[in-house]
Amino acid sequence: MDILFSLIVPVYNVLKYLDACIDSIMQQDFPTEQFEVICVDDGSTDGSSERLDYLKQKYDNLQVIHQKNRGVAAARNAGIAQSHGEYLWFVDSDDLIASDALSCIHSQIQRFSKPDRLKFSTWVCYDTITYEECCAVRKNQQIPNIDYGNCTVINCVFRRKFILDNAIRFNPSLTYAEDIVFVMTVLSYNPSNFETKDILYFHRLNPSSLMFSRDEEHTRKRIDSEIEAAKQFRQLMTVRSNFQSSYREDLEKRFGYAIIQALSRIQDLKNESEKKYLKEMHASHLFPCKIRPDCIEKGLFSGRSHAKLFYYLYCHLNTRWGYYTMKILKNIAAVNRGLIAKGQQNKDNKNV
Repeated sequence: MDILFSLIVPVYNVLKYLDACIDSIMQQDFPTEQFEVICVDDGSTDGSSERLDYLKQKYDNLQVIHQKNRGVAAARNAGIAQSHGEYLWFVDSDDLIASDALSCIHSQIQRFSKPDRLKFSTWVCYDTITYEECCAVRKNQQIPNIDYGNCTVINCVFRRKFILDNAIRFNPSLTYAEDIVFVMTVLSYNPSNFETKDILYFHRLNPSSLMFSRDEEHTRKRIDSEIEAAKQFRQLMTVRSNFQSSYREDLEKRFGYAIIQALSRIQDLKNESEKKYLKEMHASHLFPCKIRPDCIEKGLFSGRSHAKLFYYLYCHLNTRWGYYTMKILKNIAAVNRGLIAKGQQNKDNKNV
């Protein structure tokens, strides 16, 4: 019997969540012979590697690939190379999927005549939630669906032939935003694309994941990735000029987001590093540059009350002026927060 789905799960130091993730996949109301699970161990050091080898003995349709630590993009690419399914689904190893996810997806892809991409909804949940709790909440319809749009790969399946025919892969040089670049590249080839509002994916807010790291090393990696992502988005806009209008509009937004996110983080670095990054972006014609007015997320730098000012500074004036004005405002805000915190501390000390 043909394999319909290949679920690719990159694994790196997630022993705490690994069993729950794999169990949620294996407890599908869908024939096990029609889907495969490919876990790519990206050099784990916390016991995840050994646990995968154990789970491999437990499940016949589970494959395990061990590789040196090369990042999530390289892990997903390894999974693609090993896959056989008609559709690919990239599942994060600290997340969960609904027990009827594959049957729902199968029903939808038949309904839409096997599209190149099918998108569904997710639920963002706290990291300690159990699989049983997720299923109960979903069954009672107590949760709103979350639409991540086109900024992630966990909320959709891709037709494997479409990915292979267009030689689309994740960029291993990106530590962050690799999934956004992947999706935008897919959309640049104008795939047949459908979506359902069904909640099929439970996305944990894992506090130990890279997304929550705030140390300088990871900040630099995020900046590097955001700059590289902006370059790739611009290249797609240039080379793949026959975008559907809605896809191109989304790509232009992602380009603007990448630049704004990079600049917001660069502002917090030491002066020497700040100058280095700005010089690099200037050489790549990313700073200053024109971006869409709707690329600024409210509250990115300050409260919502200042949102209109930030729109003006970054979009209607000039990114360079906006950058330095924003830096001054952020410093003033930091001082104010410090004064408020100190005042509250003094007040608490007096009450004691």
